[in-house]
Amino acid sequence: MCFVRPTVPLLALFLTAVSLCAATRTDGPQGSLAKADRMAMLYNWPKAAPLYKLAGNGFTRIGDSKGQLAARLGWIRSQVETGVSPAIAQEVEHDLQGPAVQTDPQLTLRCLVTKAALNQSSNEVSARELWEKVRALAQGLHDRRWEERAAAELGIIAFLDGDISKATAMTKGALVSLLIARDLAGAVYYGFAER
Repeated sequence: MCFVRPTVPLLALFLTAVSLCAATRTDGPQGSLAKADRMAMLYNWPKAAPLYKLAGNGFTRIGDSKGQLAARLGWIRSQVETGVSPAIAQEVEHDLQGPAVQTDPQLTLRCLVTKAALNQSSNEVSARELWEKVRALAQGLHDRRWEERAAAELGIIAFLDGDISKATAMTKGALVSLLIARDLAGAVYYGFAER
């Protein structure tokens, strides 16, 4: 019988995987939602989507309807690039009008961002009003990242409308603010990524 001693990198990889699995189980749905949100803010939708599903299932088990909705909205947002049915878009519109969203500003912000992304997937300009609402709400919540991401989106929409000077000013201002707020993922996305 031959025993192979694991190498240090292999052992470290195994221990990291085990600790991540254990952390996911012990963090509960709130921890899974936070991890999913971190991945989403990095525009890493393939990693965010299963975490949103995991969080949603956890919130369902404990009967937390607001948490379940937050996870569902995150999951929907993660699916926008791959295509979302009109029924799901209507579901988000219904959620936006519902009492859970209307009484919770953070949930409202999440719902508006999801709705704006859904609208953008079919027509970029149709999301202007939603991004304006996101920007205003984020400003009221002192959420600098979403305020500046919304400004960058509005800059892109201004460009599509042909207002190059407004687009340049908005996008440049948003990029500088994103860097100051240390939202490097947002700065890279709006500064260099093709859309």
